[in-house]
Amino acid sequence: MSRLRSDIWCMAFVRRHNDLGNMCVVARRGDPIAGQIFIEVDHLDGT
Repeated sequence: MSRLRSDIWCMAFVRRHNDLGNMCVVARRGDPIAGQIFIEVDHLDGT
Protein backbone atom coordinates (compact mmCIF):
# COMPACT_ATOMS: atom_id res chain seq x y z
CA MET A 1 0.00 0.00 0.00
CA SER A 2 1.44 3.34 -0.99
CA ARG A 3 1.35 6.37 1.28
CA LEU A 4 0.24 9.88 0.44
CA ARG A 5 3.18 12.25 0.02
CA SER A 6 3.40 14.98 2.64
CA ASP A 7 3.64 17.82 0.10
CA ILE A 8 0.43 16.72 -1.64
CA TRP A 9 -1.37 16.39 1.70
CA CYS A 10 -0.24 19.88 2.77
CA MET A 11 -1.26 21.47 -0.54
CA ALA A 12 -4.73 19.91 -0.26
CA PHE A 13 -5.06 21.00 3.39
CA VAL A 14 -4.07 24.59 2.63
CA ARG A 15 -6.35 24.80 -0.41
CA ARG A 16 -9.30 23.34 1.50
CA HIS A 17 -9.01 25.78 4.38
CA ASN A 18 -8.38 28.80 2.17
CA ASP A 19 -11.49 27.88 0.15
CA LEU A 20 -13.48 27.77 3.41
CA GLY A 21 -12.34 31.31 4.20
CA ASN A 22 -9.72 30.40 6.80
CA MET A 23 -6.25 31.90 6.51
CA CYS A 24 -3.83 29.01 6.08
CA VAL A 25 -0.15 29.18 5.13
CA VAL A 26 2.87 26.89 5.17
CA ALA A 27 5.49 28.31 7.53
CA ARG A 28 8.31 25.87 6.73
CA ARG A 29 8.89 23.16 4.19
CA GLY A 30 10.76 19.96 4.84
CA ASP A 31 11.09 16.71 2.95
CA PRO A 32 8.37 16.66 0.25
CA ILE A 33 8.05 12.88 0.23
CA ALA A 34 8.09 11.76 3.86
CA GLY A 35 8.26 14.89 5.97
CA GLN A 36 6.46 15.28 9.28
CA ILE A 37 3.44 17.58 9.37
CA PHE A 38 2.88 19.87 12.36
CA ILE A 39 -0.28 21.97 12.47
CA GLU A 40 -0.35 25.02 14.73
CA VAL A 41 -3.57 27.00 15.15
CA ASP A 42 -3.31 30.73 15.82
CA HIS A 43 -6.69 32.25 16.65
CA LEU A 44 -5.28 35.79 16.23
CA ASP A 45 -7.24 36.99 19.27
CA GLY A 46 -4.65 36.14 21.92
CA THR A 47 -6.09 32.78 22.96
